[in-house]
Amino acid sequence: MSTKRNRSSNALPTDIISSLESSDKRAAKLRKSQLSTETLPRSFAAKSQVDIQTNLMECRILVQRALSVLPQISDDESSKADEEKIDEIEDGIDDLMSKL
Repeated sequence: MSTKRNRSSNALPTDIISSLESSDKRAAKLRKSQLSTETLPRSFAAKSQVDIQTNLMECRILVQRALSVLPQISDDESSKADEEKIDEIEDGIDDLMSKL
């Protein structure tokens, strides 16, 4: 019996190590497949939201710049029709800004 124990105890660590390595490889493959199927759509959605927010912020900056220029234009042009158009544009921009 003592010889069987020595043989099995000598072979046991290598068997355990090889079985652990193979189970680690299987677990790694499983993790990779789960990560790609679960997180990939989420990451695309997050990137899309960030892109939309970035574009909206750029639009807001451009609109604010245009608003800052409008008073200068209205001072230069004193025509009644132009003032009405400018007021209409300002109202539209105010509505747009409140929605952004």
